[in-house]
Amino acid sequence: MSESQPAKKRIKRQHDQHHLITANLPDDILEIIFSFLPIKEALRTGLLSPRFRNCWIRSRKLHFDKDFARGRSQENFITIVDKIFNVHAAPTILSLRLYFNPTGVVSIVEEWIKKCVEKGVEELDLNFVEGPNPFVIYSSYLNTNSLKILKLCHCKVFVPPKLCYLNTLVLKKVHVRPVLMKTFLENCLLLESLDISKCHTMAHMKIYAENLNKFKELRVGDCGPYTVVIDIDAPTLRLFHYSGQPVFVKFMHKLMLNDVIVNFFSFSYMRKENPVNLNDLSNVTVFSATAAFLEILVSKKGNKEFHEKPPGIRLMQLKEFQLIMEGAHFCNVYDIASFLKSCPRLEKVFIDLNEFSFACGYYWESHQKEILDKEVPGAAFECVKVVKITGFKFQKHEVELVKYVVQKARFLKNLVLVTPRNSRLNDYAEELQHYYKMFCCWKASIIGQITVFDYFEDTSSVHPQHSRLTWF
Repeated sequence: MSESQPAKKRIKRQHDQHHLITANLPDDILEIIFSFLPIKEALRTGLLSPRFRNCWIRSRKLHFDKDFARGRSQENFITIVDKIFNVHAAPTILSLRLYFNPTGVVSIVEEWIKKCVEKGVEELDLNFVEGPNPFVIYSSYLNTNSLKILKLCHCKVFVPPKLCYLNTLVLKKVHVRPVLMKTFLENCLLLESLDISKCHTMAHMKIYAENLNKFKELRVGDCGPYTVVIDIDAPTLRLFHYSGQPVFVKFMHKLMLNDVIVNFFSFSYMRKENPVNLNDLSNVTVFSATAAFLEILVSKKGNKEFHEKPPGIRLMQLKEFQLIMEGAHFCNVYDIASFLKSCPRLEKVFIDLNEFSFACGYYWESHQKEILDKEVPGAAFECVKVVKITGFKFQKHEVELVKYVVQKARFLKNLVLVTPRNSRLNDYAEELQHYYKMFCCWKASIIGQITVFDYFEDTSSVHPQHSRLTWF
């Protein structure tokens, strides 16, 4: 059998399936159905039957994105897209996505955008990261009441358009000046979600959204070393995700935040003040952080100086906490225990060691370990039901962490340990046999189960709400 025969059979099967589905549908109904397919799928569908040959000209989702652009030259990309726009027959366009280098063809791109605006476009995703210079966005051809989603990458906006019905704004590698951000927030009164990433132009980022009654989500990612302060005035904010160098985050009012990520990158210095006031997180139910956050929180220097977190701070509503140890310098078992004790209603704990090895040092051995050992078992973690540690290597301080948690979690249901990505469970056969009995003896919970998995064979149903994919 030749190599082309399986492909022909697949096409025939697809044709038969489409024929069975569409045989009894009138043409006008079919046009409506296929008009909602992304343009690439609509073009493929046209190959299956003469009846669908021209269905792509009524497509309402013109997605010329990274997948579409792969393997195409700029000339080929422009020729195809321009032809589609010239013969496009649908009365409306729901979304336009562009991913290519617009150098030398700016006027053509502007015409495409204008045609979409004229047809009531609801989503514009303009990614020009392939170009050497930012693409200039003028408000004159974006002023529309139909636009709900605007995503700009590697663009420059002089004057933001008046987008009265915009609910989602994404700015990536955009030259964002304070006046630009202020104008966006004042004009887009229905804004619900704002994403800012790799925008390296604001030392003092001000998110003043006190007049936005629907504003729920704010994400700030990797805005370089120049951003040092973020002021947030957003009474309705529910989700805040930050990823980048340590910054001071100041909330103007006590918020009802319930979903927070603080992904501080590794750093070589300590700040005297806490970067985030934990009192502002008093209503958070799901919280993920890197070890750098804890290291700043306890303001510890080296191995001989230690200042514990200010007393009285309690995250009373926190139900799930995820700690990523990546980039940690000296975060140890005591630091983790101190934070967990400030969360009396905590139910799920996830710790990703990520090939990290504890280096606890002199202060831990001479002082902190003794404090933890003297604590009464079962005196904390009354609500903890799930503990999962990924990247577990059965090292001394990892075992001490497990011992501390299971002795205090009287109602623990599941302890899940997952080996590192670059090793197998068989590599720890002796350690597992030795420590498994000790874990069972230490645990305060009678019904708690202990399971150990290979990294790539983790079949447990225990996973954090924030996957690593959400960490920018």
